[in-house]
Amino acid sequence: MRRSSVALAAALALFSGCGNPPVGPGGGVPLRFTVGEITFTAASGAAVATTYGFRLFLTDQPDACDAVAFVPNGVHTILELRVAPQASGATVAVVVPPPALLPDPGQSTGGLTEANAAVPMQAYDATDGNLAWTPNADGSVTLDSVDVGFLGVGASGLHLPKCTL
Repeated sequence: MRRSSVALAAALALFSGCGNPPVGPGGGVPLRFTVGEITFTAASGAAVATTYGFRLFLTDQPDACDAVAFVPNGVHTILELRVAPQASGATVAVVVPPPALLPDPGQSTGGLTEANAAVPMQAYDATDGNLAWTPNADGSVTLDSVDVGFLGVGASGLHLPKCTL
């Protein structure tokens, strides 16, 4: 499995709802990018509460919650960020590189993985960057800004609905 930080230019203005395609400024192009050997087109997203904070997912599957709760058939790609909020309650985090499996408060860790069923084929770690979010009353999370190592330009305004695993 190859892991590296790869530059990518991606800009996104709005992502809404599980199963709804992300749209760019003016309601146009979905989020598409290539990182190393992985070509990714986001189709859905989800936010999952955890004991340390939350996990954020973007995937090429039609329902992100199902994609992370079950083993999808065939090849699938998932961008996952594990986020631990700051003890002060501030809703910003710094992306840290591996080997941090679980982030410390105020940190996020994760990456992009392409797998066939449950077998990872390729993966790229997020090695730096930052993100800011707004927690919503319904359990969803809005990413106010995200700039993750291989995302380059980053994205903003991503709405990721709540998912319970």
